[in-house]
Amino acid sequence: MKKIYYILVCTILLGSVQLHAQDKQAKKAFRKGKRYYKRSDFIRATPFLKEAFNLDPENAEYAFKAGRSIFEGDHPRESLQYLVSAYNLDINIDKAINFYLGRSMHLNHLFEEAIVHYRADLPRLDQEDWYYGDTEQRIEQCKNAPDVLKHPVNYKIENLGEFVNTEYPEYSSTFADNYSYMIYTTRRPRKLRQRQRRRYHVEDINEEVYEAQEVNGVWMKSKLFTRPIPRWTHDASITLSEDGNTMIYYVDNRNYGDVYISKNEDGKWSKRESIGENINTKEYNEPSVYITDEGQTLYWVSDKPDGVGNKDIYVSKLQGDGSWGEGTLIGSGINTSADEDSPFITEDGKKLVFASRGHNSMGGYDLFYC
Repeated sequence: MKKIYYILVCTILLGSVQLHAQDKQAKKAFRKGKRYYKRSDFIRATPFLKEAFNLDPENAEYAFKAGRSIFEGDHPRESLQYLVSAYNLDINIDKAINFYLGRSMHLNHLFEEAIVHYRADLPRLDQEDWYYGDTEQRIEQCKNAPDVLKHPVNYKIENLGEFVNTEYPEYSSTFADNYSYMIYTTRRPRKLRQRQRRRYHVEDINEEVYEAQEVNGVWMKSKLFTRPIPRWTHDASITLSEDGNTMIYYVDNRNYGDVYISKNEDGKWSKRESIGENINTKEYNEPSVYITDEGQTLYWVSDKPDGVGNKDIYVSKLQGDGSWGEGTLIGSGINTSADEDSPFITEDGKKLVFASRGHNSMGGYDLFYC
């Protein structure tokens, strides 16, 4: 009998020691993750916060911060289980719990459930919240989604490979030479030393333009684009001509962004030139530009206050002196009270394709044509 008693005592003590060690390990992982979380460096925060929650799955704070970090790192599918756990453990764990649950469910096509959480979030909102004003629109997007999904479009997505894509964001790709050459925008640290030692989060890294070449169906290792693009600020690819000899790109001039154009002449890129004062403004951003194949019409986007919404599409015509004329809004049938961006004309010249957060969007930017 004594032997059984001692075995039970030892088992209980051993279990207590293991639980204590596990709790200590969870707190240590959480502290590491929280440091990155506070700086909004969600990519680096995620593995530590996931570890903390896996060690202590009854901790609502661990669950919420892990779920939010995963979501902000562009993994809404994986984030859902953590956010649901946080909500079930403590409905008041964070003011934004319903918002993030709604967003995660929204992007996981759980539209009715997302609406429930968006509506629960509304009474808690105030004007200081960064997503103030967006929740009603997201509810409408969830209502639109079932009908949109009834009309799927067939397409195939292929990853361009590890020589182009990294753990950091890559976007705004534009192609030339029959899709065998491209430039694109990325936010990534340039040197291994920076990746290993420097403390930053991805939004602190300047946008930069890289170029890549396809050889025998495989994209080769990308390299940083050479001059004339500056290196001291944000820059982003916008448009590359079909022959690859004319490039339009965006440069963030400290407090505002402008569009520039350069030409490749005998293998060397010309000095950058502003696309013109009728397009560029000193107070507002012009993130997207598209010039039609005949070179006579320019579609562009600006957040100027004379528009219909936050960002709108304008159109300008080439003048006799080679400058671009004053822009006019493309029309209320295209521009909405939300954002429009990235206009282009199809190869047959018959359709304008653009991205929009408005119209009958089912969430974020969706593609539309007219």
